Amino acid sequence: PEVTDKHFVARYIRHLSSTRTWRQRLVNGDFREMKLSKWTEKLQRMVAEIDGGTVVEDYFDDLPIAQAVREVYNILQGQTSDRRCAVVIGKTGIGKSVIAKKIVAENPRETGFVECNENCTTPFQLVRAFSRAVGAPEKHGASTQTEALLEFLKARPMTIFVDEGHEGGVGVFKLVKSLINQTKAKFLLFCYPTKWSRLISGSDDAYSEAQQLLGRTIKPVIDHWSDGVHRADVAAYLRAAVPSLNGESESLAAAIVEDVRTHGNFRILADAIDDARLIADEAGNEITPGLIREQIKALIPARK
Repeated sequence: PEVTDKHFVARYIRHLSSTRTWRQRLVNGDFREMKLSKWTEKLQRMVAEIDGGTVVEDYFDDLPIAQAVREVYNILQGQTSDRRCAVVIGKTGIGKSVIAKKIVAENPRETGFVECNENCTTPFQLVRAFSRAVGAPEKHGASTQTEALLEFLKARPMTIFVDEGHEGGVGVFKLVKSLINQTKAKFLLFCYPTKWSRLISGSDDAYSEAQQLLGRTIKPVIDHWSDGVHRADVAAYLRAAVPSLNGESESLAAAIVEDVRTHGNFRILADAIDDARLIADEAGNEITPGLIREQIKALIPARK
């Protein structure tokens, strides 16, 4: 079906910035007020997305959380004992899933990504999710599916990222421990801090399973981001995402870090930057620290 300019921009607004930019500048070839180097990169990313690619911000590699996850991922690759699990505990929006998906995209044959959710509450749902993440054959029934997953990973050891691992309950602990015991697979388990604490102390069974899994876990558990992003994280994000800020990233990070960590961490910061960039592009201006601060305030839910 035909897509109107309005619908096209709505779909790809993170690349095109605005209807005005699309119609009056790009479509009409009016490049007088545009920095072509900036737009070349934006349009290349848009084309990649249209072609079906997964667009992951390259600058995420510059963030402390990305460096920490990559470091422990690399450590896991050299593990030959049964210590083949790593645990990362952090709040939503700190970038755990983003860097995990980026590593998986870079190493599709050696890695898998499982997102635990409401469909991973039974043993069968859980082992089916793991099987689909690595490409193991699908079978009927929990026992036959588990056996198929075991045989697959025995023949092809992989590193599996388990996002929102706490949602799988004790079943995640049992499955990961079993796979470590019977295969050479490796695991990175991402968990929300309060739910992780509640899970490992919720029952004798949960505590026992958690302790057994921790016995197979690389120490220390990464929990630096249990309370959300810090000033250094926000500054690193700003430096990478908005290079035009130059030396103002540090002072801006200090001014906004509490609002950012309270209202979604990098998610609200990314949205605020996108909104600020949209406003700046529409007016033909550069993005400024003040504009980013205004957009963060605008995105914070009003207290009733």
